[in-house]
Amino acid sequence: MYYIILFIRAMKHFGIAFILAATAFVIYALRAPRFVDKDAFYKTKNDWHQTDNVLFLKTVEKHLTFKHKAIAYAATFYVAGLVLLYLQKNIRTLKSAANPRKVLVIGIIAIVSGFVAFILSNLWLEYNELLPPNQTTQTVFRNELAPLSTFYILWFGIHVPALLDDYNTNFPFLKLGLSYINVLYFSTTIMAAGFMFVCIAGGQFFYFLSSLIWVYFHLLVLSGKRSSIPMKI
Repeated sequence: MYYIILFIRAMKHFGIAFILAATAFVIYALRAPRFVDKDAFYKTKNDWHQTDNVLFLKTVEKHLTFKHKAIAYAATFYVAGLVLLYLQKNIRTLKSAANPRKVLVIGIIAIVSGFVAFILSNLWLEYNELLPPNQTTQTVFRNELAPLSTFYILWFGIHVPALLDDYNTNFPFLKLGLSYINVLYFSTTIMAAGFMFVCIAGGQFFYFLSSLIWVYFHLLVLSGKRSSIPMKI
């Protein structure tokens, strides 16, 4: 219980730190120019003939300041700070759903949020002229939406069986322990949380918003579907 109290108290401090960092990023973004070398940026962009987005970004970002990334980090850190402050006050009230159907709805919302994050992230790249000149958001959507859809449907599908029977309703998140935890859903929850931290570290604002919904979905599944066999630690 002592460590739980420390954890909850730490949330407040981390939340404030994230908001202060977001404020610093905003101040920098308001004062910084966009380009290090504007002519070199547009020359590199206009002469580019490959379709590798990652390589293109690495190449053209040499001619940009940190301004566009600072804006993304500011938004990401600000929301992360607000989430931590919310959790610091309300984490004791968070629990598994009163009805498994609610978890299904949250899962569907998470899938939709993933598509929205994908679309908005690419529109953000296009707005900042960070897509190769021979690509548009339409070509990116056409090439990547199908595999993304397959992944989301399969990922959601492996969690549906947890909601079909023996779902433990109204089980507090804070009472989750390793003794009777479901190993499969614990693993997927860890992966979802890991993706969320990657989004924060990379300033991926739209994906971070989506990851919050996914993590909540995973916690609802994990807390409601405990193992009948104790885990030996």
